[in-house]
Amino acid sequence: MPRFRRMGFWVLAAPIMTTLITPARAQDCNNDGIPDADQMVGDYSTHVTNDFLPCTLDERPYQTLVNVPAAQSAVTLSVYAHCQNINDAGESIDLYANGMFLATLFEGTHGFEATEVVMVPADDWNTIRLIRPGNEVVFEGVRNTASCAGPDDTPIPGFCFEFTSVDVSYTFDADLNDNGWLDECIPDCNPNDTDSDGDGVPDNCDQCPGTIADDTIVDGLGCPIHLSQIDTDGDGDVDADDVATFGSELNGPGAPTAAGSQLDTDGDNDLDMADVTVLQRGARGRDVAADPTFRLERLPLYRLIRNDAIINWTFGDAYCAGVFGTHMGAVDKTSNISQQEQIDEMTAAAAADPDRSTWIGLRYIRPTALWTWSNGQQLIPPDQGGTDADNWDGITPDPTTEGGIANFAAAGHFTIPPYRWINAADQPSILFNVRNFLAQLPPSPVAPLSVATTETVTISLTSSLAGEMIAPGTSIDWTVSVEASGGDNAGLAAVLTDLVQDAGNPALFDIPQADSVPAAMSNFSAPDGISNPAENGAATGYVGVQRGTAGAMNLVQVGGAQNNLGEALHGGTLGQSANLVGGIGQNGAVVVASGTFVAPATEGEYTFRLENTVANVIHTLNSAPAASVVIEPSIDASAAGFSLTVVILDTDGDGVPDDQDQCPGSNDNLDTDGDGVPDGCDVCPGFDDNVDTDGNGTPDGCDTVAVPGDLDHDGNIDMDDYNLFLSAYGSGAGDANYNADADYDSDDFIGMTDFGIWYNHYLAFANS
Repeated sequence: MPRFRRMGFWVLAAPIMTTLITPARAQDCNNDGIPDADQMVGDYSTHVTNDFLPCTLDERPYQTLVNVPAAQSAVTLSVYAHCQNINDAGESIDLYANGMFLATLFEGTHGFEATEVVMVPADDWNTIRLIRPGNEVVFEGVRNTASCAGPDDTPIPGFCFEFTSVDVSYTFDADLNDNGWLDECIPDCNPNDTDSDGDGVPDNCDQCPGTIADDTIVDGLGCPIHLSQIDTDGDGDVDADDVATFGSELNGPGAPTAAGSQLDTDGDNDLDMADVTVLQRGARGRDVAADPTFRLERLPLYRLIRNDAIINWTFGDAYCAGVFGTHMGAVDKTSNISQQEQIDEMTAAAAADPDRSTWIGLRYIRPTALWTWSNGQQLIPPDQGGTDADNWDGITPDPTTEGGIANFAAAGHFTIPPYRWINAADQPSILFNVRNFLAQLPPSPVAPLSVATTETVTISLTSSLAGEMIAPGTSIDWTVSVEASGGDNAGLAAVLTDLVQDAGNPALFDIPQADSVPAAMSNFSAPDGISNPAENGAATGYVGVQRGTAGAMNLVQVGGAQNNLGEALHGGTLGQSANLVGGIGQNGAVVVASGTFVAPATEGEYTFRLENTVANVIHTLNSAPAASVVIEPSIDASAAGFSLTVVILDTDGDGVPDDQDQCPGSNDNLDTDGDGVPDGCDVCPGFDDNVDTDGNGTPDGCDTVAVPGDLDHDGNIDMDDYNLFLSAYGSGAGDANYNADADYDSDDFIGMTDFGIWYNHYLAFANS
């Protein structure tokens, strides 16, 4: 092995790598023209020299081994030392690699030349090569105290170790994770394989097979970079497959469902129509990239990446560049998102690491004594004059544990409980056997949904009794109507509202469900459309569901939604109409629902209104199988309520309410003849109005002929009646003794004809 003597620095001879030939494969993941299988293992050897060893690490000159491969076997280090004379037994050399102590050599007395061998286990070597960027290895030889006893602790002239060298040899392993692909490849697989899902990533690299055929939405591993919450199957679109469970899981407001369901867009642990209206806005249909921002405040900035190979800072950043075209997690000071928000998100992302140990893109550069993000921006601690825009939440990183190693690839030697922004948990700071890191995500290429500008839906709640004074028990009608603005949309796609009674009303009651689904809204109700499950015997949940405390329940989520996915939903119970009906609400107000309830018995003013109104309008109306795009309009609810007054009336002031008044306009409390009929309405004063023997509607006391022949109206025909007839006999109309009751032939004269008739009545009564 040739050795080259140079003054003041290490010299690197060209490394010699002889390859062990293995059966060839077609894969060539790094496109270097050599099959990957021929590069999986091989013999590595190289030689470095130094002509003058320092007394301390800080003074050492060095040359660097670069791109050092991983070891499969123990590494043999053959260390040679040259002396001008025989060295003293007290002299020795401490050998380091990348700052890690390996061995003390050349103890005892040696001649002019000496060689010693150090065996480094493969695992230790693979740890050492990951300490520095680019898999660099730097050897350092340091004299012991006995050989540095000259002035100012300098080497003693004439002592040994004026020239040393290290021969390195081992069998290298280029596939540490044993997945059959070179570790250096990003991604570490064959880029020339079949691409079954058409996303631009070959099958053997594709960690998310089955995504839609859109190479702009996936990373280098074939996985969507950003996902809509409701893209439950993770294929990049929102279609009927994502809501396949709606038929069984849509259970209405307040009904518990599986916590954490992706379809629970408002996070209230139920699946109801409120979630459907959000889903409707986020859906663009089969094989069309979904907008991942439709319900999020902003896109995520970082993703935790778990890697199956041991990585270092350099590899982590290269991996992010290869897979995402970005960096490891870094703060973007030009972003419109605050630095603190970015730090908070990195904190949350790191917390998802079960080891609480995650690489981020913050690196301490010793030559410039600066912390630098992987995107090139500097982090300037406050003690170095950094402002809030420069530093990390006022934290000053501690570089003192760097061990004096230049270009030390650390992720920040400070701790934010309960995780450490550094390397593998609980390991010394220079051991970087980490498998997890944060990737900074690129922005989504999917154009966001349009935002409503002039689109407006006006909703109203009306009643024919609004503003009126009504009696308890009165049937109160109500109607909910909507109208969509024209010219800026294609009509109503969904409407949902709650009919509520003011909590301050004098009395509360259970508002019954609406009567039925209006014909114009049939495409908004199951099975054609989407609506809550039916309750309380109703045919559909479109008519609302009662929620609240029993005896005070409101009617919530009245209404429904059209299916805008361009295909019928699975299950056959919801969204079976694949086409939207356009123009709903654009030819005048359309009735959404109507019904009645009964006025309570308690007097006072009652207010009813609509709350939690949600609507969508059609932005782009397409025919199936294409989905239609909907957006959320502005809601005008200025007329969404009415009030009325329930009163107990007593118009005649007798203390009896009008609805109970027996004799309106008179005093019900006066009943002179005691027959239970107030005087003001007494048909036959002085007599019992309830006695009507002949059933002619006239009380007997006032009936002209209660019993035919009973002239004294006592119910009997006897001598008293005979005497009354005799007293009137021979009289005519106008005479003082004329009795019209005895004028049976109505000829205004009482004679024998009348007596004959009376007598026949007498006989009939006597024989009865």
